[in-house]
Amino acid sequence: MNFKKDKRNILILTLFFIIYYFSITRFGQYIYGSVLDWNCQHYLIPDYFRKLFYETGNLLPSFAFNLGAGENIYNLSYYGLLSPIILISYLLPFIPMKTYIQISSLILVYVSIILFYKWISKKFDYKISMISTLLFMFATPLFFHSHRHIMFINYMPFLIMGLIGVDKYFNEQKKSLLSLSVFLIIMCSYFFSVGAIVSIVIYGIYVYFKKNKDVTIKSFIIDGFKFLMPIIVGILMSSILILPTFSALLNGRGESSVSIDYLKLFIPSLNNNYILYHTYSLGLTSIAIFSLVYSVINFKREKRFLGIILSVMIIFPIFVFILNGGMYLSAKVLIPFLPIFVFVISITLDDIFKRGNIPWKIIVVFAVLCVVSLLNSYSKIFLFDIVITLLILILFNLTKKEKFINLIVIISFVLFVISNFSDSLVEKDFSYDVPSTKELVEYIQEYDKGIYRISNRNGGLGTANDVINARYYQNSIYSSLSNQNYQNFYYNLIGNDILNRSKGQLSNPKNLLFNVYMGNKYMIGGNYQELGYKKVKNIDNNFLYKNDKVLPIGYSSSKIMSKEDFDKLEYPYNAEALLNYVIVDNEKTNIDYNTNIEEISLNYNISSKRNIEISKENDYILITSDKNGSLTLDLEDKLSNKILFIKFELLDSNSCSIGDNLISINNVINKLTCKSWKYNNGNYSFEYTISNKNINQLDIKFDKGSYKIKNIETYILDYDDFVGSYSDVEPFEIDVSKTKADVIEGNINSSVDGYFNLSVPYDKGFSIYVDGEKIEYEKTDLAFIGFQMQKGNHHIKIVYTSPLLNVSKVISLVGITIFISVLCIEQRKKCKTVSK
Repeated sequence: MNFKKDKRNILILTLFFIIYYFSITRFGQYIYGSVLDWNCQHYLIPDYFRKLFYETGNLLPSFAFNLGAGENIYNLSYYGLLSPIILISYLLPFIPMKTYIQISSLILVYVSIILFYKWISKKFDYKISMISTLLFMFATPLFFHSHRHIMFINYMPFLIMGLIGVDKYFNEQKKSLLSLSVFLIIMCSYFFSVGAIVSIVIYGIYVYFKKNKDVTIKSFIIDGFKFLMPIIVGILMSSILILPTFSALLNGRGESSVSIDYLKLFIPSLNNNYILYHTYSLGLTSIAIFSLVYSVINFKREKRFLGIILSVMIIFPIFVFILNGGMYLSAKVLIPFLPIFVFVISITLDDIFKRGNIPWKIIVVFAVLCVVSLLNSYSKIFLFDIVITLLILILFNLTKKEKFINLIVIISFVLFVISNFSDSLVEKDFSYDVPSTKELVEYIQEYDKGIYRISNRNGGLGTANDVINARYYQNSIYSSLSNQNYQNFYYNLIGNDILNRSKGQLSNPKNLLFNVYMGNKYMIGGNYQELGYKKVKNIDNNFLYKNDKVLPIGYSSSKIMSKEDFDKLEYPYNAEALLNYVIVDNEKTNIDYNTNIEEISLNYNISSKRNIEISKENDYILITSDKNGSLTLDLEDKLSNKILFIKFELLDSNSCSIGDNLISINNVINKLTCKSWKYNNGNYSFEYTISNKNINQLDIKFDKGSYKIKNIETYILDYDDFVGSYSDVEPFEIDVSKTKADVIEGNINSSVDGYFNLSVPYDKGFSIYVDGEKIEYEKTDLAFIGFQMQKGNHHIKIVYTSPLLNVSKVISLVGITIFISVLCIEQRKKCKTVSK
């Protein structure tokens, strides 16, 4: 090792890192976070974890009552629930979470780069180490996702630490670093931990073959099992996260909307998207493909093994599909293999520099593969990359000068700049919410000491995870995983306007029936004129509204409807029934449903039409809209104190080259995502609940695209009749002093026998006690928790424990005990060695 040159290299890497930060943030004009997802998930959810800890003092909570109407908190573990990085922030309450996430993300990337250099420099000279580290650093996902999807790369320093742990295992027979690394990887990013552990195992096999020249199947199995033991210990230690999260995944992950041809998963294909350029892939350049070709053709044994195994992973889609949990094909799962791919590049460069030339047959094979791949999927960037790379390789062969090989870094740097500076960062002073929202919430909580929900209309999806304080309860949630019963209710049962692109995005809808059902007593936002909600305060044109006629979060009712009868109803009658009855699965009711809803035909005149063409086809209406298409309908019969329901079917969606189908009626928005979007919302039935106090006209707006509309239906419901239909429920008085953490507790006085219904999504893990006696509960209203109740005064206590949490504590404790024992043994050996 050349320590002087190593120090110089590290200094260069550090200076580049500093220059990069100030360049991408425009010297502080932007924060180090992306507009996409980062600003509405990656700091808001950890901020909620920290607030919950400060309120309860519990490091291992089970229940997130403040989000998504009440969720298993392990639905949110993807965002750092027990991540050591996030847990450190609990000690720093004076640092805003938004600032902390930026700082920690930058530190994680910097440490990853320096650790990679330290690891690689022990195997190669300073020149190759520097080239390799630059290629690692310039790989497009590393920096990019430190300001977009942080869990894509936040495990990276621990992954590299794991690779160092592999070396220590084989060279020094030390196991503790390997176990600790696996534990930290999982705790930081369980989804990417699978790929990271596979990467560690692949590298472990490489080192094993390198150190053992005579390997038999028997010795490989025995030694392999020994090698896996410290990895298993790391997995055991992290069971506190793995098992409850696995249970949540089984119950909370919906079916993928992506159509998969399973036969094609086993057919080899040259897919550049898996390895080249893209930020949701390995993000390398064609030198990676060349190195794989070189390894397979020119190397033997352990080096060839690396080339073959990595080539197979990117050629056969089945491996990417498995690493994605069998949901879809996304190359993001290959990001944990980045250090190993760069390691293969390092081995290749080292061999080339030592022998002084490249076999021409390898250059030819590489060129042929690139041409075939280019013909299969043309890309200007790929063409530019392979031409320059081939030129570099040929010049090196002709001149024998290493400086030409160094030029491969420039290609990587150019793509690094393009990818990172293409991301839209958040402006320094930008916020989805308005500053006065917090002041309005504090005003509410000052005079209303109960437990209720608040609908914040400011910011849309950007405030879906914004929990202002521990007493702030909301229906919204934006998470890759959430309660499926609640999702079904939100998307399919209550007639919500669907304005988001995936079913994991549950923002606050403008649906009066939903808001009443869910107990949204307060609403914050612009200047609205909605039935039932009265203005009570205004701060800087941010209005606070109150509705005293919403349903309580929990209540008892003697009006029961069977699921069989409910299933006979269609929108909007089913939405009305949800407020009038408790829907149960094990009762026979045979109700002849009486409704207050009236189907009508709207008479109107078209007063305005812009940028749209309307034509009638055989069985549908075709509307073709340019950008900002609009249509204004003046109603002949004005609607006052009426709720207007509109529904129709959309027969087809736009291609993604055009964009999503979006129709807004009086600012109530429905959206159908474009055809190939992998998180397709499947919203082919557009349902609108328009509850303005006076409806004189319909202002309809269209995004660009074609709209095939069929089966248009309109209904009205008198508001007073609507309120009267559900006003006889008996409320559950929640005890604020006893309701916190994983417990909801209170009292109810029921005048008749009936059912208790709580608008908290049904899930396994609840324990319900009525007057001190544990009872069984069931799913009510097809989504929530409830149970039969006798008349009289009752004390109810509801406790939630995440499934598998208790057993996971025991397993983690076993893993930690083993780890500490191994650590003590290693320390004793070290002390004995020193004493000798």
